[in-house]
Amino acid sequence: MDDVLVCLISITHPDMAATIRVSSDPTEQLGWFDDGTPKYGTVSNGEEYLYYQFGFTLPGQPGGTETPEAAIVLDNVDRMLVRTIRELHEAPRFACSIVLASNPDRIEYALPKLILTGTDWDAAAINGRLTFATTLQRTFPPRRFLPSNFPGLF
Repeated sequence: MDDVLVCLISITHPDMAATIRVSSDPTEQLGWFDDGTPKYGTVSNGEEYLYYQFGFTLPGQPGGTETPEAAIVLDNVDRMLVRTIRELHEAPRFACSIVLASNPDRIEYALPKLILTGTDWDAAAINGRLTFATTLQRTFPPRRFLPSNFPGLF
């Protein structure tokens, strides 16, 4: 019997009240929602990931001049994710873990530091590009030495 690969996504941002955790597979019943419908998802390393329809494309192999990108497509059924992303002033961080449904505590593959760099959405889905958070993408120094920022220098 083949085992099911499960993609676990964590979405974090300092302005969000809590981390959003979603699973690509309804591995087990986690309980009940307030309206009485069953809540499915995956428990991995003590964290609950709610089952949510999404597609995830792993980044290509590094090489050449382009930074590898991952892609994510989230169903936009309840509009909660679009509302959350629109309210953020900076890009949220994504972490992806691939586990087996039979052993969700063992991470087979991980992409721990991804940044949402582009999104578009419609009534059916949210499409996003995810890139690696690297020091090459950061400005240095983080602040520019301008009279408005450092009046004592001028």
